[in-house]
Amino acid sequence: MARKEKKTKFMRGLHTHGHGNKKKWRGAGSRGGRGEAGKYHHKKTWAMRWGKVNIKKGFTSIGRKEKSVINVGEIEDLAKNNSINLIELGYDKVLGSGEIKRAIKVEAVEFSKIAKEKIEKAGGQAIQK
Repeated sequence: MARKEKKTKFMRGLHTHGHGNKKKWRGAGSRGGRGEAGKYHHKKTWAMRWGKVNIKKGFTSIGRKEKSVINVGEIEDLAKNNSINLIELGYDKVLGSGEIKRAIKVEAVEFSKIAKEKIEKAGGQAIQK
């Protein structure tokens, strides 16, 4: 359906142009800031929708290396004989969770304090390389 009047003439006689109080439609405060202001706060959902924000926090140290770890309880299953070299299997550190009942000679880069105690208590050796 065609309009009788031009769209530009709409509400021209009223000083608020259909926005209630004069202050309500004026300035950046009514839209939550200018431009991309508030994209990490109150405009987060808008920013995520249009891909204008990277919400990652923190940092990763340049020299950081993720350690591959294994628990004491898992060593017994892997050890075929009474010795195991975890460096060859790709593990860096032995942690102390679990039980060990056999005397096993374990070679690794690092041992936690509890892991070393459990291995030696079972009659094995914890050799750090």
